[in-house]
Amino acid sequence: MRNASAAASKSADICKAAFVCNVCSTANERPAADFGRETASCSECGSTVRMRAIVHTLSQELYGRCMPIDEFPKEPRYRGIGTSDWVGYGDRLAKRLDYTNTYYHQEPQLDITCPDKSLEGTLDFITSTDVFEHIVAPVGRAFEAARRLLKPDGVFIFSVPYNLEGETVEHFPNLHDWRIDRPEDGKPTLHNVTKDGQQEVFDDLVFHGGAGATLEMRVFTLPGIERDAAAAGFEKPRVYHASHMQCGMLWEVDWSLTMALRPKR
Repeated sequence: MRNASAAASKSADICKAAFVCNVCSTANERPAADFGRETASCSECGSTVRMRAIVHTLSQELYGRCMPIDEFPKEPRYRGIGTSDWVGYGDRLAKRLDYTNTYYHQEPQLDITCPDKSLEGTLDFITSTDVFEHIVAPVGRAFEAARRLLKPDGVFIFSVPYNLEGETVEHFPNLHDWRIDRPEDGKPTLHNVTKDGQQEVFDDLVFHGGAGATLEMRVFTLPGIERDAAAAGFEKPRVYHASHMQCGMLWEVDWSLTMALRPKR
């Protein structure tokens, strides 16, 4: 029995992975099973693989190498915005870069489908993780606005849940005059009146965690994202498939990965 226990312990040790969190610079050692996209796996800041992937992708795209945030050079001071970013990395980015975390539902406020024209062409980067699946259709408006906000050599650091094949599925393609009723003793229901006066009722709603508008509006696919990006004036997205254990970016899936979009030249 002791030999079996020792073997199990040795196997567990082999499955452990060491990394330095690129959000808070804390050294960690975690079982490989802990590295889920949405699983908190840094012992200090609680960052997930998705959050560290956003920082890793930004670091690679701005500086060409993997660095924790507190090693980002302060000069040149790249200018960028986040769209409802996690404050765990948003607050730290603001100390190293000319960065503002914006929100749809509170100040500093920004609606990514129709941002202030004074921002157009002024940003070196935009970060957006798991936001675009909540934007009212047509989502192409948001991709187009993001491209307009960027400088010609800017970059859009982007992630959403997506499937690898097929077409993006729009849950509510005809939203116009709509509301969500949330009865105390029943399921939430969405009521919509289309532009041509048709009544629609939806009671199979999916909500994601977090503040603000979190109703799932669509399920993306990778081909759908590529088409949306191309139509908005972006090059083909660069998807960050490879794990990078130095900073704790260990992907256990091949979908819903972080990507970088750059304007077409």
